[in-house]
Amino acid sequence: MQEKKLKQQAEMKKKMQAKAARKGGISEVRRLTQEELLAEAKKTEAANVKSLHIYMKMELEKKKARHLKQVFKGPVIRFQSVTMPQIQGVLSETRDNLQEERIDVDSLDSEVKVKVAFDLCLVGV
Repeated sequence: MQEKKLKQQAEMKKKMQAKAARKGGISEVRRLTQEELLAEAKKTEAANVKSLHIYMKMELEKKKARHLKQVFKGPVIRFQSVTMPQIQGVLSETRDNLQEERIDVDSLDSEVKVKVAFDLCLVGV
């Protein structure tokens, strides 16, 4: 049974080789010798090295020709939002602390007055 299978496989292999040979315009398909394989490998290596050099040149050119972002040199209006997200737990604690502490604003420096006023605005007291 196995001998029959092996014969069928060998016949199929021969048919495929013959078909490939006809398709490629070769009269017969045969295995290449070691010398022929080495010669083919040298040709392939030379083609690959040439292709690699071309690819490396293209990459260098691409690096040199990198598109630089243009910087606008005219007047610019920039808006910055000062709104902050409200955190309920922190706000309630801060509001309670500020309500407990009564601050005498007249006795504070002007910088501290501004900071206290800003903190009160954030808390919403």
